Amino acid sequence: MGKLPERRSRRLKVGRCTSQKPIVKRDRWPYLPNWIALYAERGSMPKCWEGHRLHREHCRKSHPNCTYCEAGAKLRSNVLVCRKCPWWLICSQCASRPRLPSLRLDPLFFGPHTPRLLPSMESVADGSRGSLIICPGGNYQFLVPHEGLPVAEFFAKQGFRAMVLRYRLLPKYDFDDMQQDLVSAAAML
Repeated sequence: MGKLPERRSRRLKVGRCTSQKPIVKRDRWPYLPNWIALYAERGSMPKCWEGHRLHREHCRKSHPNCTYCEAGAKLRSNVLVCRKCPWWLICSQCASRPRLPSLRLDPLFFGPHTPRLLPSMESVADGSRGSLIICPGGNYQFLVPHEGLPVAEFFAKQGFRAMVLRYRLLPKYDFDDMQQDLVSAAAML
């Protein structure tokens, strides 16, 4: 048996990373899969899943149900519709849901070589119910944003101290590096 390679250990820090280097080069962003781009969930301008801008209209019977809550055309209010995707409609209640940051501001998408613990924006009283480390999925190549800070904020509202682990990713790092980041995060908490 040969000697095992030495693990590349990185010092884990708490807080946002100042690195401007994204996980995927900016010229390839238009080719990201929809589950990473998440046009419908990101930024201040409402968009459909395909990234088309949504338009405000009065709800009609010919409109489909709301994409999120499945409320039907019985809503007598303004809705957001995609004029290119006839199946995409958002009711006024779902339009006010919290949104993810745009891709250029997403803390899970920058600093591929700097693992971090990102605290939730919700403050927790000193008598918290415990601590949680949220490890977003993403096939070990990305970190899915809606499995990160929104989950941490949900648990923070329940009284837990919740932090999101931005661990190192494939192809430069392997599963052992990712596990090392989790062990470091658990030791830190």
